[in-house]
This record gives sequence, structure tokens and C-alpha cells, in this order.
Amino acid sequence: MKLSALKKLFSSVQIERALEFHEVNPLMVAENIEFERKERGSTKTFRDRALDFILKQKVPFTTTGNGPYECFQRFVKVSCPHCDGTTKVTQGGGSGSSYSVQYRCENTECGTEVSIHTGFDGLSVRPKE
Repeated sequence: MKLSALKKLFSSVQIERALEFHEVNPLMVAENIEFERKERGSTKTFRDRALDFILKQKVPFTTTGNGPYECFQRFVKVSCPHCDGTTKVTQGGGSGSSYSVQYRCENTECGTEVSIHTGFDGLSVRPKE
């Protein structure tokens, strides 16, 4: 349920008290803010800008519904299982509760593809405190 719908049912104080006992994914909040900001001329996507902000703040986060691609691209390095070469994220996608990211070996003679399948919240980051 969206916050606007909750505000029709409960007071802001009641909502805040309820949220005190539940985890809120800061990456989700940052993505929403960056999406609405619509930064003109930026070469980064709103998800990349949100990740930059969260990483700078050094807070724990989990990937969001449509955000695993950017996280895997930045944080998960996969070695080719055949030639031990480097791979690059070539595509990713999913729906609802599952997500897939595909890597391809950068060695043109090899070209092995590796796929990782996970839930949309399959990657969590917890910085050292």
C-alpha cells in the first residue's frame, strides 16, 4: 500500500510508530527521490545516482525490484569458468520476485555466458560500522 493511501487510514504519528519496528530499505527511498528529481543532462540513471548516494552514506541496503542490474554490474565480478577471463554484464531482467543477470566472457575466442538467478532482493550490502 502506498503511503498516501495509509495516510487516509492512519495519522502520521501512527504510521511513524509502526515504521519504527520495521526495516525500510534506504535504496528504495533514494531511488524514488532520484526518479522524481529527473536530473537533466546526467549520464547516470536514477538508480545509479541513488546507489551513489547510499554508498556515500555507508548504510546497509538490499537491491530493489528493478535495481539488481546496476548492483550486479557494479559489485559482482564473475570469472569465466572456462578460461578464467573477465566477464561483463550483458543483460538483466525479471519480474516480481525473481531476477536474472547474464555475463559474457570478454575473451572473444571463448564467449562463455554465465547467468545468475536470484530474488529481486538477492543482493544485500552491509558496510563495516
